[in-house]
Amino acid sequence: MASPVVHFEMGGPDAKVLTDFYGKLFGWKIDANNPMNYPVVFGVEGGIGGGLPQTQDGKPSVTVYVSVDDIRASLAKAEELGGKKALDVQDAQDGAPTLAGFTDPDGNYVGLIQTEPGEQPPPGGTGDPVNWFEIAGVDSQKTRDFYTNLFGWTINADNPMGYGEYHGEGGGIGGGIFGGMGDPRITVYTTVADLDAKVKQANELGATTQMGPMAVPGGPTIAMLSDPAGNTFGMILEGSGAGG
Repeated sequence: MASPVVHFEMGGPDAKVLTDFYGKLFGWKIDANNPMNYPVVFGVEGGIGGGLPQTQDGKPSVTVYVSVDDIRASLAKAEELGGKKALDVQDAQDGAPTLAGFTDPDGNYVGLIQTEPGEQPPPGGTGDPVNWFEIAGVDSQKTRDFYTNLFGWTINADNPMGYGEYHGEGGGIGGGIFGGMGDPRITVYTTVADLDAKVKQANELGATTQMGPMAVPGGPTIAMLSDPAGNTFGMILEGSGAGG
């Protein structure tokens, strides 16, 4: 079975700033009462959970974590396919799962996660769900091939925009894998019921609108923004497609 995307992270220089921003904007339940002081975003039905950590270098950072059965084998395979090991395997401790990370051929950082037998997910969250991700590279075909070969994802780019769509499975979310970007990046999207109102609220809370709201030809209605730490995040109008 293909490996699902089960967790996201959006980090910055001040975790509390991000916790306040996203808690107010999307109504997420966020709790940092754990040995690592890691702000956990509890997953909402139809989406995945995540984290809003303080980054070591103080820079904005967005990534997704993929659940794999053999984390060491997956990390080695990523290197064989042209990626680079960025975080060696960190065995489970203090209630955290086993983690590792790599950068893909475009430099995007992706996390690997291996849950332990019997490990229980955190209790259900609140608010708007994170239910779509994007990984953008320089060359669309090469980016799709890398993730198909690494994780077994089926990615379909047979559409007018050549946008590679991966439909999530195994408890994970779907996403877009595409290329042609001058700035390779990872983005996560939250589905909302009133996109115009959420964009307005986000700006009032300190975000900056990058794009939209706009209807993607043949796709959903979206908006792209920068949060107070400088992370790019997206919102999708509920019912308009993709994660909606």
